[in-house]
Amino acid sequence: MHSGQQSHSGAEGGGAGGTVTARRFAISSSVVAAELGEESVLLDTETGQYFGLDQTGSAVWRLLAVGASDQEIVERLLAEYDVEPDALRQDVEAFLSALQSNRVLRRSPDER
Repeated sequence: MHSGQQSHSGAEGGGAGGTVTARRFAISSSVVAAELGEESVLLDTETGQYFGLDQTGSAVWRLLAVGASDQEIVERLLAEYDVEPDALRQDVEAFLSALQSNRVLRRSPDER
């Protein structure tokens, strides 16, 4: 995930390997999101950083916003896209890690 005017895919590029376990996340209260067609823009109102998400990243964001776990996100994307399951899991994990690193997202304290 890149800050600034660059766009980043929610499920693009490599990522750390491993399987995705069922974890839930909370979106930072300082982050606002706007959908622009099939893409989204996230703005952290505390830091001024903004992030551009492509269609896949926007789909992940919408699922996060309704409380989906990482495993649920992978399952939903596998149902929608013709993609290799292991590659998708790695990409989702990398995307969620990037959101956490930028303090846009954190592990939910009340995991279900």
